[in-house]
Amino acid sequence: MSKSSFFSPNSGKNKRNPSFPTVTGAPSVLVVLICLCLTALVVLSLIAAGNEYTLAERTVSETEVYYSADYEASAILARILHDYKTNGNASAPKGVKLTMPEEPGEMAFLIEFCVPVGENSALNCSARVFIDGSYDILSWKKVLSAEQAFFDDSLNIWDGE
Repeated sequence: MSKSSFFSPNSGKNKRNPSFPTVTGAPSVLVVLICLCLTALVVLSLIAAGNEYTLAERTVSETEVYYSADYEASAILARILHDYKTNGNASAPKGVKLTMPEEPGEMAFLIEFCVPVGENSALNCSARVFIDGSYDILSWKKVLSAEQAFFDDSLNIWDGE
């Protein structure tokens, strides 16, 4: 045996090559598909989070507007009740309707008024005030304005004919 063949790493035919063969088939495609799926999920999650944040901001602003109108309506009712308890006579501020009962009894008068809640709705309030100064709230609810209360009844549903 020659000296050069003795020290050569590939001189013997019985020795195996220790390097690993590179496999670029199914595992590589699987890794690429997994990365694409994870990227799509991340993008969808970010979009959903942005939409939830926008919805939360709108909810906060609508809630602030509603409670501001509720505070204003409570102040109007309290002012009318205070006038009635101190003077024995109620005065109606602008926009408030006071209705006296037709026949005398335990009811002193009926209060009805609306407070705007934003640009599309109003807080309708009505209360019954008794002679002793106590009261019952008959209605205290948020309703859509007449311009905004529209319903889509344009569905063309087959009626069988």
